Amino acid sequence: MKISTTNTPFYCDVDTIRPEIQTQEQNISIELLYDDSWADCLCGRHLDIIIENLKLGQTYSVSIKKDERDYFQFEVTFGPDTNLMFIREQ
Repeated sequence: MKISTTNTPFYCDVDTIRPEIQTQEQNISIELLYDDSWADCLCGRHLDIIIENLKLGQTYSVSIKKDERDYFQFEVTFGPDTNLMFIREQ
C-alpha cells in the first residue's frame, strides 16, 4: 500500500524525512522522522510511504505520527483495488 501526502508541514531546512514503520497484527504505526531543525518556518512537503506484506481483505488501523504526536489516523480494508485520498484542512 502506498500512502502519499502533499503539503505536509515540516521545517523548511529539513532535507530528509524518513518514515519508521512498525506493525503489530492489524495496527500500523508510522512515525515521520527528520533531522533536528534550526528553521523557524514551515514548508509543505510531499512524502510517499510504502507499506508491504499486507493481507488482502484484512482491515488495518493506520496511525501517522509527527513530532511524537498523532498526526493522522484512519482504517482501511486492503484490497487489490484500494484507492484512497485524504484531504486535511489546515
